[in-house]
Amino acid sequence: MKTFQLKYVLSLALAFFICLTPTFAQTATDEKLALQFFNNEEYDKAVVYFEKLYNKTNETSYYERLLQCYLYMEEYKDAEKLVKKAEQLYLKRAKAQHSRHQAVASSTVGMYD
Repeated sequence: MKTFQLKYVLSLALAFFICLTPTFAQTATDEKLALQFFNNEEYDKAVVYFEKLYNKTNETSYYERLLQCYLYMEEYKDAEKLVKKAEQLYLKRAKAQHSRHQAVASSTVGMYD
């Protein structure tokens, strides 16, 4: 019985790993291409990859490079849209964090009286 369970768990873990590997590999490839195009000042090509990476991860580093690409290409409307999108994301995160802090604070009221 235990052998069956172990094989089942190992099979699931292996399947999970195999499914995720292409995603990580693709992100690494996209990042390499984005940086290569950016460093070669091929901003029109870099923007395609930075948009994809930023939309997938919302990482600040991708946001900054994407914004720089838009500005270098003088795509000010796209830059403005990106800034507004990032601002909304930041506000959403700040509100969620504030709510979590309030919940923690209210649960600890009276604990130290």
